Amino acid sequence: MRDAPPPVVFAAAPLRIDLAGSGGLPTVAAGRPSAAVTVALSLNVRAEIRLGGQTIRLSALDEDERVTVSSPSAITYDGRLDRHKAALNMMPVTGGIELLTSRDVPGAAGLGADTAANVAMVAALAHCRRERYAPSELATFAVALEREELGRPGNPIDAWAAAIGGALEIRAAGEDVETNLVTNDSTVVDDLARHLVLVPLSRSRAGGIGGEAVARALAAGDAATAEAVGALEDLVAPAVTAVSAGAARELTGVFDQAWAAQRRLDAALSAAPMRSLEERLRAAGAWAWKLTTGSGGGSLLVLCDPAGRGRVETAARTEGCVPCIVAPGDGVRVWEEAEP
Repeated sequence: MRDAPPPVVFAAAPLRIDLAGSGGLPTVAAGRPSAAVTVALSLNVRAEIRLGGQTIRLSALDEDERVTVSSPSAITYDGRLDRHKAALNMMPVTGGIELLTSRDVPGAAGLGADTAANVAMVAALAHCRRERYAPSELATFAVALEREELGRPGNPIDAWAAAIGGALEIRAAGEDVETNLVTNDSTVVDDLARHLVLVPLSRSRAGGIGGEAVARALAAGDAATAEAVGALEDLVAPAVTAVSAGAARELTGVFDQAWAAQRRLDAALSAAPMRSLEERLRAAGAWAWKLTTGSGGGSLLVLCDPAGRGRVETAARTEGCVPCIVAPGDGVRVWEEAEP
């Protein structure tokens, strides 16, 4: 009788939204602390691993990119699926392997997808190695993948949000990360989600304030940039108060102030395409909105009455945007399935 093939290993790490703070900005890269209130989504980045064969086969399904490498010693960082290669260098396995990733929302920016991919791949590879790590350890590996393997800043806020899940207050300073659960009441988080609409944006509406320009400005001591980032971080405490009290409407002021600070960081947010979307949202009854920050344009997080969420979604579609359902999710999960 032939031996059964090894099971397929899966991992799913959640995307995140930031309700307040500077979590999506490269403040850590500029030597500054960072703080955010994050909520993990039911939308995930997924990793899938099949062991066996003679080669290393890497795929990113949402990017339609594939790479085959003959052996671990032949892995080179050349701009083609370097994130996948770095995960394998950090968590090597014996023999051939197929590692592929996919996203529930291809192209949605400002949701921590790249770091969530790191968490998912590291968690799946650790499982293949029969190693067990706490969520905070997986988050540490995910950041090290960026910093040590790829020479990039890495985002600890995104890593801890993806690994732990739930509604968190996260503060990062250098290598130190502190997390606090904002609420463990799922009904509170579910109610908050009903007040939110997530609208992925293109670069025509948002230039991507999580990019290198902000890091350079902070490193150069630009006072206006530092003031705007500080204003965002000052909103963490009132956001924690509102969420923990189950007072979604109280986030209106937090979002308004965040939006004002974000417009100071990205001129595109004050240009005609964004103003047109704002007018549609306001006419549809939206209370407030802010960017959930990152490169690639980011995504707009809109606060509204749950009864009027459909009107807000229609307004976004009228402007050519495709809104996503906001539903809370858990931290990274790993499981096995038998080959069909």
